[in-house]
Amino acid sequence: MMHTKTKSIAISKLQFAEYNPRTISKKQFKELKKSLSDFGCVSPIVINSSKDRSNIIIGGHQRVRAWQELGNDAIDCVIVDIPIDKEMELNLRLNKNGGNFDDDMLINYFDEELLFEVGFTVNDLDINIDKYEDNTKQEDTKEVCECCGKWKSTQRYT
Repeated sequence: MMHTKTKSIAISKLQFAEYNPRTISKKQFKELKKSLSDFGCVSPIVINSSKDRSNIIIGGHQRVRAWQELGNDAIDCVIVDIPIDKEMELNLRLNKNGGNFDDDMLINYFDEELLFEVGFTVNDLDINIDKYEDNTKQEDTKEVCECCGKWKSTQRYT
């Protein structure tokens, strides 16, 4: 097991990983900002402290951008000291090993309005789709490239 420590670090000192393959839609980014605004950044960013990879973000690129857009100058980070190959593997594992939702539990325990507010769509949930026709319309969105931060246009159904 690797040794970690947690520390608040100035966002201006952090560097985005050039290889990060994750993107986020404009809508998801807005929802992320709302969540951070309501609850704070309760999940720390993961950064590397190795000699040649100091302050490279491994996990949390979008949270850093959103947190900064909300007017914050520093963010809590979990700091690891690992080589680039392990850094890249950890980046993938942090983003891929998310699990799945149990649709029955979502519908039975959570209000449908809240589920939609946090980003679920009728396609995600096993509910009466006719009741929510407006939620299935085509939406023009933009995604942020995690590695460079540039917006790219996409069209998708939500």
